[in-house]
Amino acid sequence: MKSSLPIDSQPEHDRSLFISMACALLGIGVLMVHSASITSWPTEFEQVYLSKHLIFLAIAACVASSASYLPARFWYDRAPLLFWGTVVLLILVLIPGIGTRVNGAQRWLRFGSVSLQPSELAKIALPLLTVRLMVQRRSSVKHWFRGTVPLLIPLAIIIPLVIKQPDLGTTLFLAGGVMIALFLGGWPIRNFVIGLLCALPAVVMLVALRPYQLKRISGFLDTWTNWESAPYQLKQSLMALGTGGISGSGLGKGAQKLSFLPEANTDFVFSVAGEELGLIGTLAIVGLWVGLFLAGLNIIRSQKQNSYAYVVSLTLLLQLVFQAILNVAVVTAMVPPKGISHPLISYGGTNLMVSLLSLGMIISLTRSAADEDLVIDPELDQNDEPLLNEVVALAEEKTPLEVDSPEECEDEECEDEECEDEECEDEECEDEECEDEECEDEECEDEECEDEECEDEECEDEECEDEECEDEEDLESEEKS
Repeated sequence: MKSSLPIDSQPEHDRSLFISMACALLGIGVLMVHSASITSWPTEFEQVYLSKHLIFLAIAACVASSASYLPARFWYDRAPLLFWGTVVLLILVLIPGIGTRVNGAQRWLRFGSVSLQPSELAKIALPLLTVRLMVQRRSSVKHWFRGTVPLLIPLAIIIPLVIKQPDLGTTLFLAGGVMIALFLGGWPIRNFVIGLLCALPAVVMLVALRPYQLKRISGFLDTWTNWESAPYQLKQSLMALGTGGISGSGLGKGAQKLSFLPEANTDFVFSVAGEELGLIGTLAIVGLWVGLFLAGLNIIRSQKQNSYAYVVSLTLLLQLVFQAILNVAVVTAMVPPKGISHPLISYGGTNLMVSLLSLGMIISLTRSAADEDLVIDPELDQNDEPLLNEVVALAEEKTPLEVDSPEECEDEECEDEECEDEECEDEECEDEECEDEECEDEECEDEECEDEECEDEECEDEECEDEECEDEEDLESEEKS
């Protein structure tokens, strides 16, 4: 079904719809953070969560709005700086006395009452630098060595630093984001198969060496086989979703958040929404994410499919949607429990900042046409580049032809045919004149020939007369003699 909007206004309409969907999710997030922060002993402390969340939201909105007006070239040029800045922060996290350890994990940098999680920043820095390397090495993307090892160097630098925290879930998420960027950029399928075969043993070894990881997997399996031995947070999450029913218990009236459901305002905020808003509320959140994804696809499709802007923006959008899907899968016990927050809805300064910054970058990258220099073309060979440049130069020199209507074309054809007919008539006339002239010339020649014949006959007659005269004279002389 075609849109009724003019073509020029369609991108702006999709961009407005994209922003509206994001604002709706942010509004639900503010309500859920405030509601999920209430404990069984209400104090002023839960108000701190709401005030902090609003401050983070205001700062993140300003940053995202500013980022949305930057050109794609800015992100391309600053990709190395953002990557190495993230690496420095990840190193600082691991230094004792600088990084903050919470529940056995050292993932945060604290500055007074503000905390920063550098691994969240890697969700933006890694795709930016990976796609930049693909653009720079466009002629060797499909090479078995030059198109493989250099592109994986950023991931190889980040992964050990994140595993050391330890954070296996974020490690797998970052690797998945890089794989999405490589796939969209045209990386050969054989590289994915080889990479998967190499990564599986490493993941199995990491899980086997960490007992709590094995306990999470076994507990997840027990959720569906032995309810008594299931993990506590998963049981409370499923109880909250089941209590909500179709329409929910009402906003702010949930019971599981009252010191029963762990991390109610962060990782399990979707469970609180399910209890208070019911199935209708959770399906509404899912519908908003579907709308955000489709609106994002519409504005991203305005870019060339192999351009830097297209690959980066679609990677960021898929990362956001995939994170939301993963969070919903965790709270519904579809995958093993992992600390994955719900983007745009969960409480958390760094997560909210990175999510909104990703949205701002998507708008920034799709605001104008892609630069011809920032294009990934795996089929392009180095020997073909001069020829391609010549073809493009010739194409640019030619002015586009105006397309006439069919009636005008028919009239022009008719005029051309009439002109051809007139020319043919003129040629026939000339041919006839030439024939007439030739005929006259032939008649003149015939007349001349007849005149000459006549003269010859007269000459012959005169000669005959002369001869007769001579004969008569001879006869007369003989007679006289």
